[in-house]
Amino acid sequence: MKISRLSLQNFRGIKNADLSFEGHTLLVGANNVGKSTICEALELALGPDRQRRSPVVEEFDFYNAAYLDVNEEPIEIRIEVLMTDVTPTIEKACRSYLERWDPEKDRYLTQGEIDQVDAPGNVWCLHLLTIARYNKEEDEFEAATHYAHAYDPEDEKNSLVPRTIKRNFGFLYLGLRRI
Repeated sequence: MKISRLSLQNFRGIKNADLSFEGHTLLVGANNVGKSTICEALELALGPDRQRRSPVVEEFDFYNAAYLDVNEEPIEIRIEVLMTDVTPTIEKACRSYLERWDPEKDRYLTQGEIDQVDAPGNVWCLHLLTIARYNKEEDEFEAATHYAHAYDPEDEKNSLVPRTIKRNFGFLYLGLRRI
């Protein structure tokens, strides 16, 4: 599997960003430009163990450490990941959540485009959405990864990506821990 796109909103030092990846990608840059932020966003979205950590996110994970707006309502971190070159294991396990992606036009096929499904170059993809926020009732931070195609803000539980599926993504982030 390959990460083809990454969108970040309100995560660490990134207010909004849309990144596209082709082939192998190497993140290079000076200190404090966002390399680790990108890797940690991917870990939060794809890593099978990150969301078991307590707390899964902290105040400093929100852009400018703001997790509540001026009305004291929670601000969301949103991380969207588009994965292509879906493995047979993921294709079988996530069949009802796969979408068709047109890499040439950089877009998902929509309802009514059935004639384009098998067009040359179009591929199956898995579109994931991770949302993190402060839960005022529980007084703690929470995060969950969802199948973006099935996500319903009124019923978030039905679109959750199980940890067993995440294990099959093969994502491993060996982050540097500063002491």
